[in-house]
Amino acid sequence: MRETPKRGELYRDIDGVEYEILARARHTETYEELVVYITAGGEGKALACPLTDFMKKVDHNKHPEVKAKYRFEKVESGTTETEITSVQSGRDSAGQQESVSHVSSNEPQEDNEISPELLRFLDADGPEEKLDVLEKIRTRLTNETIDAIAVSLDTEIRQGDIADRYAELREYLLMTVRFEGSRLRN
Repeated sequence: MRETPKRGELYRDIDGVEYEILARARHTETYEELVVYITAGGEGKALACPLTDFMKKVDHNKHPEVKAKYRFEKVESGTTETEITSVQSGRDSAGQQESVSHVSSNEPQEDNEISPELLRFLDADGPEEKLDVLEKIRTRLTNETIDAIAVSLDTEIRQGDIADRYAELREYLLMTVRFEGSRLRN
């Protein structure tokens, strides 16, 4: 059985793109387990995928050119690839099997730290604790952190001023606390 992804690990998808795992989360309504990740370079928005989809094997009927066994495969430490040649097909223009170039670097990697504020929020249990953490970190929030938090909550926060985005996120969590409280009383 495959190990489930853990924070800080790198995974490569079938297109050769590497992602860093930010956290595992739970959907607020369905309680489905999610994997939250971002491009390994830290660029772009955080993404979330159901854990079951993240762990799936490649459907080689749909993707016959893909050589990978799984949709996302763990990148072992020290083997980060900086160049990939013909990952999907593995064949040159004449149809001959082509070798895949794996270039490893022994040079120190740039430190792409995940925001400690985001980690505190993701580690919080339940909407009340998440609301408490959100209020404590509000002065250090960035647009990227708000985007990642919104993804982890399976909601969307409109773009705009950080103070307005914080208020919208806070209101969403307050509504969740009220909803779960009334649901538990019934």
